[in-house]
Amino acid sequence: GLAPFGAGNPPVSLLLAAATLEDPVGFGGEERTDHVRFSVWSGGARARAVSFGGGGRLPVAAGSPVDATFRLERNEWQGVVAPRLLLRQALPCAPEPIVLLGEDDDYLERAFRELTAPLEPSPPARAFGGRTVRDRRGRGIASTIAGLVATGEPVLVLAADGPARNRHLRERLGGFALCSHAAAAREPELGPAYDHVVVLDPPATPTEHERALAGRAGQAVHLAWGEPEHDFARRVDEREHELRAPLGALYRALRDRGGAEGRELEAALRGDGPGPRSAPLAGRMLRVLAELDLVELDQKRMGATVVSGRRANLEASPAFRSYQRRLEDGRRYLASNAARAAA
Repeated sequence: GLAPFGAGNPPVSLLLAAATLEDPVGFGGEERTDHVRFSVWSGGARARAVSFGGGGRLPVAAGSPVDATFRLERNEWQGVVAPRLLLRQALPCAPEPIVLLGEDDDYLERAFRELTAPLEPSPPARAFGGRTVRDRRGRGIASTIAGLVATGEPVLVLAADGPARNRHLRERLGGFALCSHAAAAREPELGPAYDHVVVLDPPATPTEHERALAGRAGQAVHLAWGEPEHDFARRVDEREHELRAPLGALYRALRDRGGAEGRELEAALRGDGPGPRSAPLAGRMLRVLAELDLVELDQKRMGATVVSGRRANLEASPAFRSYQRRLEDGRRYLASNAARAAA
């Protein structure tokens, strides 16, 4: 535990990394407001806390990410006894950079590489003896990652969508490498270089699960996801493998242009939705359109030419059928994981 206690021992401080302090309400005497009650959010959990002094205001902006220390104390008021967090210090997060792996190639190069990617995933290398798996689910993702980074040992975080997670995390956490499950599959040499692998988002298939846990001797694999991360993984998996709607939008964009190449093709592939399509998704769509003889691809010029305006049956494309199977497999696997976690 947290012992020793008592005289001569400083009070224990609890660190909440990348927390937010919200809903402040001042309180104090009849004529003055000297203190503040507020909510602290960390790792998807909420607790009530107080800060004494400060003129009834928080020491940092409400809602901004902070690294905060608290003292856990026993509060007695009008015969009611309850635990309470007492704020000791809060500082705005100033994390080290995150190193994003597997996403630094040119967008079109990554898209065209998907044209020859195996439709069935290759099995990962089996685990070497000596690696450990630690289940940290439900214990706070920020504190798990921050604690591992503080050891000074190399940390790799695996996510469903590396670029999206980088945008989410970089204002709160840093000092580690970040990689998507898909990038880890393309570049299996990435993982063994790290002493700690944190699986932030759940794998969407048994193969991804085996790869995430494969490890090496002396490596620790930490399972960290909760319900929000499970939902995020499901949305990402459906976005990457549900091709019917984006295929229609891409074909119409290419048809209206009479084809495209270079940066114009990249713009068509990225789309104009709220989030740009990933390069692998763009490559999957090009592969299906080419198999259906709707477009002709020129990899040397990075171009696509529309060669047919006829209606096509998507099921006639072997790649489309494979992606549909992968979509259904992902839905079932993630649903079964959620059911096991709820049991």
